[in-house]
Amino acid sequence: MNKDHIINQLESNIPPQLYSESDRLRLAIKSAQLGFWDWNIKTGELFWSERIASLFGYERGELETSYDNFVAAIHADDKELVLSAINNCIENRVDYNIEHRVTWPDGQVRWVQETGDIICDSEGDAIKMMGVIQDIHLRKTTEVALRESEEKYRQLFELSEDPMWLIVKDEFALANSAAAQVLGYKNSLELQNTHPSLLSPEYQTDQQLSFVKANEMIATAYRDGYHRFEWLHQKKNGEVFPVEVSLTRIPFEGEDALFCVWRDITESKLQQSQLKIAKEEAEKANKAKSEFLSSMSHELRTPLNAILGFGQLLRSDTEHPLDDEQKENINYILSSGQHLLNLVNDVLELSTIEAGETKVLIETIQLEDVIRSSLSLLKPVAEKNNIQLYVESSISIMINVDYIKMKQVIINLVSNAIKYNQQGGSVVIKWVKTKGHTVRLSITDTGIGIPVKKQSQMFKAFNRLGQENSTIEGTGIGLIVTKELIRMMGGSIGFESIAGQGSTFWVELPLVKTQTLQKEQALEISNIDEIAESKIKSKHALYIEDNPANRQLMRSIFNKLPYKLETAETGELGWEIALKQDFDLILVDIHLPGISGGELTKKLRQTEQCAHKPIVAVTAAAMPHDIELYNHLFDDYITKPLDIAKLKSTLKKYLDPDLAG
Repeated sequence: MNKDHIINQLESNIPPQLYSESDRLRLAIKSAQLGFWDWNIKTGELFWSERIASLFGYERGELETSYDNFVAAIHADDKELVLSAINNCIENRVDYNIEHRVTWPDGQVRWVQETGDIICDSEGDAIKMMGVIQDIHLRKTTEVALRESEEKYRQLFELSEDPMWLIVKDEFALANSAAAQVLGYKNSLELQNTHPSLLSPEYQTDQQLSFVKANEMIATAYRDGYHRFEWLHQKKNGEVFPVEVSLTRIPFEGEDALFCVWRDITESKLQQSQLKIAKEEAEKANKAKSEFLSSMSHELRTPLNAILGFGQLLRSDTEHPLDDEQKENINYILSSGQHLLNLVNDVLELSTIEAGETKVLIETIQLEDVIRSSLSLLKPVAEKNNIQLYVESSISIMINVDYIKMKQVIINLVSNAIKYNQQGGSVVIKWVKTKGHTVRLSITDTGIGIPVKKQSQMFKAFNRLGQENSTIEGTGIGLIVTKELIRMMGGSIGFESIAGQGSTFWVELPLVKTQTLQKEQALEISNIDEIAESKIKSKHALYIEDNPANRQLMRSIFNKLPYKLETAETGELGWEIALKQDFDLILVDIHLPGISGGELTKKLRQTEQCAHKPIVAVTAAAMPHDIELYNHLFDDYITKPLDIAKLKSTLKKYLDPDLAG
């Protein structure tokens, strides 16, 4: 099941009424002349509607959509304020509502207002920020102009299309024609010497009396010089509608007065309501996607555990060795099972990256070390495919990366160079410093190359560029995952390729500013003789697992080890056995019927007998959020399908600590 199919399934569950609401939202945005923007906080990608270009002084299609272009358009004096408001919204969940200036390409300075909010993932982390931007230049220039000149104020007051008032003491002393028109009165004279509460419903949205609240708002504006707030007004015909009010203290006929401007925000309120719905639906969809992927991972890993586990046992059986044909058949089973597991892992990793759940742990490492470690794993693969690996650099370079993620990148690129190579071909790995204070790591192969017409599709998920029907295994996901991992570590990736001659994939990463190399002293590890079987045969483990095939697999593994194993098929039975007998190690599946493995472990930790007993999870719950949720409960966390070598190493760690090293 591919990613598109998953998304289609989620979209098919959206109620039909949301589509009509979406249509009304688009109409509201268009009618209100609002610009809409959608910023992916994790990737930096930014979408904005066509209206935004004109708000920034550009013709339609002339301004490239990017976060940098948005920041560049902000007036220099307002930039720090805007960026602080964005950060405050992301970090402190404060509503993003700000007025600021933008500088047009021709030097004009214009005022805009932005309103927005964040969208969080299932873990509560901000992954997106969405909002609208509106031209308020007329209102702002009106306010500024009125402060400077009372005469200019009067002229703009009468001609403005925005409703305007002059409040003296606590009453509307003057109103312009636009105010009378919006409220449904014949002329502005009908509005003079009127308390604001008389043009409002009895109560405001906070259930405060309009009379009382109006006096509070007026007092605040007189005291602070400026006040902006939302208000409910009432038309002559009784219709109630929301407005945003700006009160500015100005001198008038020898005393202080308040210049009042308000605008109808009915459409904006509708848009905010729809934005809230869209945000809630997006968060529900994101949660549903995570739950689906977690379930899919568990359901696929459980049967794969039996397939790969028993396959490994059959291949390594020395008491009843397989003949050559049987070995070949088992290798086909293991290869196909591993391919399916790789597909599951790649889809899950891509999904976690897209959801912003992948975290990197940056540390200073020596590039040569991670390359050497990666190639040691790939050398048998290259030999099997008759491919020569060459390293043509020897300079020592320190970089700041996540060691595990960097190793994953190198393994992915080099394994691709091996897979898509010619018989008897070669792969060359080299790295050089660049003038831009970066290091460029290049992997060059002598393989089939990539046709020019397909090169633009290189970093698209699930696209294997015509190799879908070849004998070369692949998922079409590895390169997009590699690209995202490189981006998260502050680097870039690219390639050059000639069809029929080969390809060069390169990665550029920033250098550590001070290249101080520390040679690690090699530690000599003496060989440790295997402890006598009679001494460790008494080591006793309990395995709590509801799946019969998984229990049988674990028994088969323990039959070839010098340990005793007891099994229980439910958490309740495991609880009874664990308290009645003395075990050296407890292995627990998380998804048990009845009491779960997590709850069982919590209960065992509260008993005197098992409080300090090593308890290891053996589970198909392999999603990052699963591991993060449960990992603190257990001494170790093993995911299915089982890697028998890793399982043996873990058993030795807790049952033979002297041999574990």
